[in-house]
Amino acid sequence: MAFGISGVFFNEDGKQQEFGYPYSERKTRIAAMPNNSIKLIRIYQHGAPGYIGDDDANALAQMLKDKMQKNGQIQLLGCSTAGVEGHAWNPVGGIGLLTRMIMYHGVMKMMGLPEAAKKWSDNVAGDTSRLIPNVFVMGLSGISFPLSRIHDSLETGFKPSALMADRFVYMNGKLLSEYSNFNLPK
Repeated sequence: MAFGISGVFFNEDGKQQEFGYPYSERKTRIAAMPNNSIKLIRIYQHGAPGYIGDDDANALAQMLKDKMQKNGQIQLLGCSTAGVEGHAWNPVGGIGLLTRMIMYHGVMKMMGLPEAAKKWSDNVAGDTSRLIPNVFVMGLSGISFPLSRIHDSLETGFKPSALMADRFVYMNGKLLSEYSNFNLPK
């Protein structure tokens, strides 16, 4: 299964349990989990500025706000799910960010869609972190190369590891660090 949700939660008897479900089942599966039980959730789906799959920050907050543990982690593993404000200039991240700017700003302007072009830097990770306090939210700042995602989803199911975009971590609406320089709690 190429897209889905995975992570760790604590069931009603307090035992830690890993989970993995198709993306289409996310709302039902998350709703069935106890409140304050999710330690880590990875949402792996196509992203665009302001969205991951069909969900914006408000939809994510509605699904996850009561379910997340304090200092838990939400990882939004889709293209353009983080902002561009803290972008580190490296070859892979730079290419991804340039592609994002062309696709979501330049092309939209050329198509006569100036309102859509203004959204090229929307940040679902940062916005989600404002709506779900005291939780780490990671997103990707640029366009990820599809072949790396396909390869990883085949090898590791719901745990892609070679997403080719800069990863940024937010808490309470603030950019904390690049993922590579930031040790998220286990």
